[in-house]
Amino acid sequence: MAAKWDNTPPQNLLILACAAGSALLLFTLKFGFDAYYDGMMAETVAGQQARYDDLDTVNTRQAEWNDSLQRGHRMSIDAAMSQLASRGRGADPAIRPERPTERNIAPLEGWNQHPHEVVIPPPAPAANAAPRGLSPEALEQLQQALQNILQQDNGQ
Repeated sequence: MAAKWDNTPPQNLLILACAAGSALLLFTLKFGFDAYYDGMMAETVAGQQARYDDLDTVNTRQAEWNDSLQRGHRMSIDAAMSQLASRGRGADPAIRPERPTERNIAPLEGWNQHPHEVVIPPPAPAANAAPRGLSPEALEQLQQALQNILQQDNGQ
Protein backbone atom coordinates (compact mmCIF):
# COMPACT_ATOMS: atom_id res chain seq x y z
CA MET A 1 0.00 0.00 0.00
CA ALA A 2 1.41 3.31 -0.99
CA ALA A 3 1.65 6.23 1.47
CA LYS A 4 -0.20 9.36 0.65
CA TRP A 5 1.75 12.51 1.16
CA ASP A 6 0.40 16.04 1.44
CA ASN A 7 1.44 17.84 -1.68
CA THR A 8 -0.31 21.17 -1.01
CA PRO A 9 1.83 24.21 -1.69
CA PRO A 10 2.99 26.25 1.38
CA GLN A 11 0.88 29.23 2.37
CA ASN A 12 3.60 31.83 2.07
CA LEU A 13 1.25 34.78 2.45
CA LEU A 14 -0.03 33.51 5.84
CA ILE A 15 3.52 32.90 7.07
CA LEU A 16 4.57 36.38 5.96
CA ALA A 17 1.55 37.99 7.71
CA CYS A 18 2.30 36.17 10.99
CA ALA A 19 5.95 37.24 10.85
CA ALA A 20 5.03 40.86 10.14
CA GLY A 21 2.40 40.87 12.93
CA SER A 22 4.90 39.40 15.42
CA ALA A 23 7.55 41.95 14.50
CA LEU A 24 5.06 44.81 14.85
CA LEU A 25 3.88 43.50 18.23
CA LEU A 26 7.47 43.17 19.53
CA PHE A 27 8.35 46.64 18.26
CA THR A 28 5.28 48.15 20.03
CA LEU A 29 5.90 46.27 23.28
CA LYS A 30 9.55 47.35 23.38
CA PHE A 31 8.63 51.05 23.29
CA GLY A 32 5.81 50.50 25.79
CA PHE A 33 8.10 48.77 28.27
CA ASP A 34 10.82 51.38 27.76
CA ALA A 35 8.36 54.17 28.57
CA TYR A 36 7.13 52.29 31.67
CA TYR A 37 10.63 51.66 33.00
CA ASP A 38 11.72 55.24 32.30
CA GLY A 39 8.75 56.51 34.32
CA MET A 40 9.53 54.16 37.20
CA MET A 41 13.20 55.16 37.14
CA ALA A 42 12.30 58.85 37.26
CA GLU A 43 9.98 58.22 40.22
CA THR A 44 12.67 56.26 42.08
CA VAL A 45 15.31 58.92 41.45
CA ALA A 46 12.93 61.63 42.67
CA GLY A 47 12.29 59.66 45.88
CA GLN A 48 16.00 59.21 46.47
CA GLN A 49 16.63 62.88 45.77
CA ALA A 50 14.08 63.80 48.44
CA ARG A 51 16.04 61.67 50.92
CA TYR A 52 19.24 63.48 49.97
CA ASP A 53 17.50 66.83 50.44
CA ASP A 54 16.59 65.78 53.98
CA LEU A 55 20.18 64.69 54.49
CA ASP A 56 21.35 68.13 53.38
CA THR A 57 19.11 69.69 56.04
CA VAL A 58 20.54 67.37 58.69
CA ASN A 59 24.08 68.14 57.55
CA THR A 60 23.35 71.88 57.72
CA ARG A 61 22.03 71.54 61.28
CA GLN A 62 25.03 69.46 62.27
CA ALA A 63 27.40 72.05 60.81
CA GLU A 64 25.60 74.83 62.74
CA TRP A 65 25.85 72.78 65.92
CA ASN A 66 29.56 72.17 65.39
CA ASP A 67 30.11 75.89 64.74
CA SER A 68 28.33 76.83 67.95
CA LEU A 69 30.42 74.31 69.88
CA GLN A 70 33.62 75.71 68.40
CA ARG A 71 32.60 79.27 69.36
CA GLY A 72 32.29 78.20 72.99
CA HIS A 73 28.55 77.69 73.42
CA ARG A 74 29.08 74.46 75.24
CA MET A 75 26.96 73.27 78.11
CA SER A 76 27.87 70.48 80.47
CA ILE A 77 25.42 67.70 81.17
CA ASP A 78 25.01 68.89 84.77
CA ALA A 79 24.19 72.42 83.60
CA ALA A 80 21.71 71.11 81.05
CA MET A 81 20.05 68.93 83.70
CA SER A 82 19.80 71.80 86.16
CA GLN A 83 18.38 74.08 83.44
CA LEU A 84 15.78 71.45 82.59
CA ALA A 85 14.96 70.98 86.27
CA SER A 86 14.53 74.73 86.83
CA ARG A 87 12.31 75.24 83.77
CA GLY A 88 10.39 71.98 84.15
CA ARG A 89 9.33 69.46 81.53
CA GLY A 90 6.49 71.67 80.38
CA ALA A 91 8.83 74.33 78.99
CA ASP A 92 9.94 72.26 76.00
CA PRO A 93 7.11 70.90 73.81
CA ALA A 94 9.31 68.02 72.65
CA ILE A 95 9.35 66.47 76.14
CA ARG A 96 6.15 67.89 77.60
CA PRO A 97 3.97 65.05 78.91
CA GLU A 98 0.48 64.99 77.49
CA ARG A 99 -2.55 63.26 78.84
CA PRO A 100 -4.13 61.00 76.23
CA THR A 101 -7.53 62.06 75.00
CA GLU A 102 -10.30 59.81 73.79
CA ARG A 103 -9.07 60.32 70.25
CA ASN A 104 -5.48 59.42 71.15
CA ILE A 105 -5.67 56.13 73.05
CA ALA A 106 -3.94 53.99 70.40
CA PRO A 107 -0.59 53.97 72.28
CA LEU A 108 -2.36 52.74 75.40
CA GLU A 109 -4.16 49.95 73.55
CA GLY A 110 -0.90 48.34 72.52
CA TRP A 111 -0.20 45.77 69.87
CA ASN A 112 -3.09 44.64 67.65
CA GLN A 113 -2.36 40.97 68.31
CA HIS A 114 -2.46 41.43 72.09
CA PRO A 115 -4.58 44.51 72.80
CA HIS A 116 -5.14 46.04 76.21
CA GLU A 117 -8.51 47.26 77.33
CA VAL A 118 -8.19 50.96 78.01
CA VAL A 119 -10.37 52.50 80.68
CA ILE A 120 -10.35 56.28 80.66
CA PRO A 121 -11.34 57.69 84.05
CA PRO A 122 -13.85 60.52 84.17
CA PRO A 123 -12.37 64.00 84.61
CA ALA A 124 -11.64 65.02 88.16
CA PRO A 125 -14.13 67.47 89.70
CA ALA A 126 -13.02 71.03 90.33
CA ALA A 127 -11.51 71.77 93.73
CA ASN A 128 -14.33 74.05 94.85
CA ALA A 129 -17.19 72.11 93.27
CA ALA A 130 -19.84 70.76 95.54
CA PRO A 131 -20.33 67.00 95.67
CA ARG A 132 -23.34 65.77 93.73
CA GLY A 133 -26.55 65.55 95.65
CA LEU A 134 -25.75 68.15 98.34
CA SER A 135 -27.48 71.46 98.45
CA PRO A 136 -25.42 74.58 99.23
CA GLU A 137 -26.99 74.76 102.70
CA ALA A 138 -26.06 71.15 103.47
CA LEU A 139 -22.55 71.77 102.22
CA GLU A 140 -22.22 74.82 104.47
CA GLN A 141 -23.44 72.81 107.48
CA LEU A 142 -20.93 70.06 106.67
CA GLN A 143 -18.07 72.57 106.45
CA GLN A 144 -19.11 74.13 109.76
CA ALA A 145 -19.17 70.70 111.41
CA LEU A 146 -15.69 69.90 110.10
CA GLN A 147 -14.36 73.23 111.40
CA ASN A 148 -15.85 72.49 114.84
CA ILE A 149 -14.15 69.08 114.89
CA LEU A 150 -10.81 70.60 113.92
CA GLN A 151 -11.12 73.29 116.59
CA GLN A 152 -11.89 70.64 119.21
CA ASP A 153 -8.87 68.58 118.17
CA ASN A 154 -6.59 71.62 118.30
CA GLY A 155 -7.94 72.57 121.75
CA GLN A 156 -7.08 69.22 123.33
